[in-house]
Amino acid sequence: DNNDFTGEASGNGWAFKLGAHYKVSDALAVGATYHSKTDIGDLEGEGSFTMLPNGMQIPTRFRVVDFQWPQTYGVGVAWQATPAFMLAADIKRLEWSDSMKDFRLGMNMGGGWQVGAMPQNWKDQTVIMLGGQYMVAQGVALRAGINYAKNPVPDSTLNPLFPATVTTHYTLGVGWNMGGGHTLAGSVAISPKVTRTNPNMFGPGMAGTVSHRQSTLRVNYNYSF
Repeated sequence: DNNDFTGEASGNGWAFKLGAHYKVSDALAVGATYHSKTDIGDLEGEGSFTMLPNGMQIPTRFRVVDFQWPQTYGVGVAWQATPAFMLAADIKRLEWSDSMKDFRLGMNMGGGWQVGAMPQNWKDQTVIMLGGQYMVAQGVALRAGINYAKNPVPDSTLNPLFPATVTTHYTLGVGWNMGGGHTLAGSVAISPKVTRTNPNMFGPGMAGTVSHRQSTLRVNYNYSF
């Protein structure tokens, strides 16, 4: 809809998230989290379909059918090794196999909805995360971390629409507690390029290669009252 923040298709739905935190001692804390599988209605939008070979544009309604975020759960631990230094470790499980079996896209060019399916067959994914924080001054923290997970996308169903093939993220950050409930934080996350090949992406024996890397910069301001 020509809005950079809402995208080309939209829908509504719900999910829920639960968390627990327990402080074993002054230096050790454990936690757990659960995120339900989403229940989002079909995403719909408008666009055009290009007819080949003449390039004729036909106004079309699009529908992304039953596209959901998977059920996710995890546990973690934090250790305050010294008053200035803290280490944290988390492990998280994403059940992609239940939500990314197929990608289904419907089109309506005036004669009713026609829905096609593109097999995905993603594998479940376990993410391991390690991080550390060091207080360099009162209220000022430096942070670093790494996470790793195997690529959930089989080479046989790899396509450029879903290049979720990166495996490792490196992060650096800084946080500032300004007092009075005001905090400011910034971070950068870098994921090195991963290249994968589907030997039959464009048909039997017609290979296609996908390369994907990520760089993310974030700045957060929070006020607690």
